[in-house]
Amino acid sequence: MAIKSYIADSRNNNEAHLYEATNLGFSNHRGLVVYTEPLKDFDTIARFAFNPTNGINMNVDGSTSGTIENIHDGEDNSYWTGSNLAGSNFIFNSAVQPSGGAQSIDATVTINNDVALLANSSTINMNDFSALAGVVYVIDWSILGTAKEVEIQARNSASNVGNSVNLSNYINEQSFNVWQAFTIPKADMGLSSQEIDEITVTTIDIGGGQPPSYYLDDLRWEGTDGNGPQSFCIQAAPGENCFITSISTFFVDDVTIGNATAYDKILGISSLTNGINIRRIEDDKTIFNISSRQFSDFINVPGATYESGGDATNSWVQTSTSFAEHPLQLRGNDRIEYTVQDDLTSLLMFRASARIIRQKYPTGPGGLQSTTISAGRVDL
Repeated sequence: MAIKSYIADSRNNNEAHLYEATNLGFSNHRGLVVYTEPLKDFDTIARFAFNPTNGINMNVDGSTSGTIENIHDGEDNSYWTGSNLAGSNFIFNSAVQPSGGAQSIDATVTINNDVALLANSSTINMNDFSALAGVVYVIDWSILGTAKEVEIQARNSASNVGNSVNLSNYINEQSFNVWQAFTIPKADMGLSSQEIDEITVTTIDIGGGQPPSYYLDDLRWEGTDGNGPQSFCIQAAPGENCFITSISTFFVDDVTIGNATAYDKILGISSLTNGINIRRIEDDKTIFNISSRQFSDFINVPGATYESGGDATNSWVQTSTSFAEHPLQLRGNDRIEYTVQDDLTSLLMFRASARIIRQKYPTGPGGLQSTTISAGRVDL
């Protein structure tokens, strides 16, 4: 039971009172200015990347297969028709840098708001497909300016369907002069069962620095056979405020310890075709993205370390990246997202986790606890 009490001056019996803040502040009253806020408490936990279907086990099949709708391969074959919708700088049959055939789409001299249109002669239903896939060869992608991007949008008869996506969320845009495979889940494009017959590719170049310079090839819609890309997330629970101080990945496979840390593999798996896409998402915007295809991609970042061990049959590798000096904050729908886009079922184990300092607001018998903090004082 609360005890009612009064604070009074022993000399003149004047009592202290609580005044609400107004537009005039506390200018009409003299005394110590204080405020109250919920009492904060912290604890440290480990939290694993989680998928509602697969739990915390990430050694799953994230590949796609089945019916393929080919879109464009540099006009090595006759698929969808390419044309310049805005500007005139896309070349749809360039022989300069093909990925497998003889030609590719050349976007090396495109500028801001140049748009390529890839159009089919009839509509396709997105029920039959799970992802948009292709390969990209980046010549240059400036880190200067306000926005440097390649934007992809599905359409039907010149009307947008779903939402646009940024290609940089699915590749390493700073990895130059090498073909990179990418897979974009149709859900990311806001697609489910709609009809479409067009795709646009737009070069975005706002601010200083050069626009993205790139080639595209082997664009296609992947079928629904197989599980398709599988995403696992580390995020705050409702009402939590979390601070990540380190992130770890843990792999186990039936290889000897001497072969566990080969730079161009993930233990017993050769360099992945599509990669494990790792994104930091804040306020529903991707603010960091990396696609890891082999062991070197996990440790070739500042603050990364690794440990390994095993026996004559099986080996394990753990990579860790520290953010102790500047923890990553997670609240609301903020998350660290791992998307598996290849078949990793041959691994004995694959998990990702984070060390988190979690902020809590404790409650007691009287409800939410609080503390009173002095904010300043005025002359008496």
